[in-house]
Amino acid sequence: MNMTIEFYGILSPPDFDEAFPEPALPDPSYLSFEPPEERMARRPPHSLAPRIHAISWQPLRKNPALPSNPNELSQKIVQVQANAVQLREELLSILERKLGGDRLAAQYLLYNLLSSVYNRASFLPLGNLPLNLFNWPREMKDLPFKMGTFLSNLVPKLHSISITTQNFNQEAFRLFPVKNYLQNKLETGQLQLSSGTMLLLSETELASGSFSPEVA
Repeated sequence: MNMTIEFYGILSPPDFDEAFPEPALPDPSYLSFEPPEERMARRPPHSLAPRIHAISWQPLRKNPALPSNPNELSQKIVQVQANAVQLREELLSILERKLGGDRLAAQYLLYNLLSSVYNRASFLPLGNLPLNLFNWPREMKDLPFKMGTFLSNLVPKLHSISITTQNFNQEAFRLFPVKNYLQNKLETGQLQLSSGTMLLLSETELASGSFSPEVA
């Protein structure tokens, strides 16, 4: 499971690598078998991977915008419950306008925003409501981008992926983590997301073509 972690610490200066070089290994002959790509991946330059000396750390809550104090959280819940009907209607009206006046699609999108995985039965997630909206008018092909910008203000985390043959055929584009044996490290994928992340997939620019077999 991927996690989002908050660190409190001290950011090292750019010349940290020069002031504190990597300690010598007990067996220097090991370096002769270590490819330079792996050595660079193990200790990348400060410009690519800044060093943070962590003093403390903690996993981020599913919704960092909510108060961490239980009393404040209870008060917020009471306020929302007291105005739930009005808030729902206002949010539905906004979503309806964003979706070109489709009230039914706005209702389903609201249910999608409220759903979350509460348990898993084997590999089947329970509690989520995937939503597929299609048959967009051509003049609204940029709607997923605008909707993603809008939804990013409503949900704690959102990740958008444009499904196109050009993207999928890029060497650096991958959906799942892949082991790089040359650098001896795991390279991240587009779907390597932390819990509570909303995933927005857009197929509005998908055209005919073929996907490269190397794409994971």
